[in-house]
Amino acid sequence: MSLFCADNALREPFNTLVDKLLSDVSLQASDVFLHALESEADTQMNYWVVRLLIERKVVDPLLPVTQDSAGSAVMPIHAACLLQNVGALAAMLDVSAYEGSPLGKQFVSALRICQTQGFDQGAGLMMAHAQTLEVLDALLLSLQGVKPH
Repeated sequence: MSLFCADNALREPFNTLVDKLLSDVSLQASDVFLHALESEADTQMNYWVVRLLIERKVVDPLLPVTQDSAGSAVMPIHAACLLQNVGALAAMLDVSAYEGSPLGKQFVSALRICQTQGFDQGAGLMMAHAQTLEVLDALLLSLQGVKPH
């Protein structure tokens, strides 16, 4: 189930698009992935391209996509939040493409990015994801600096 109501009727056309990009046009999967993360195109397109690339295991969403100015790794989930790409973020949440759990460092830092960037739709998706996994209360306590029981 998609957190932002992805249109399943679009899965096959985007599957065909990804096939063409990877085989006919001979683009690297990592380049297509980066483009989808940086894209301001239609939310559904970003969602399906990111999701299909991850599901096909042609990209690893647990590997950094770049480094920040301090030299720290920028993970795909963080990039989606920084770029306010709701489609890419929703796809990664739907396939749990982040390290650890919603109580883990990577997820919490992505949520904090959403909050500091004013990306309310992203923060809402992340909280809804935590709620579906029944850890929202623990996540909220963690954000307040309280260790969950």
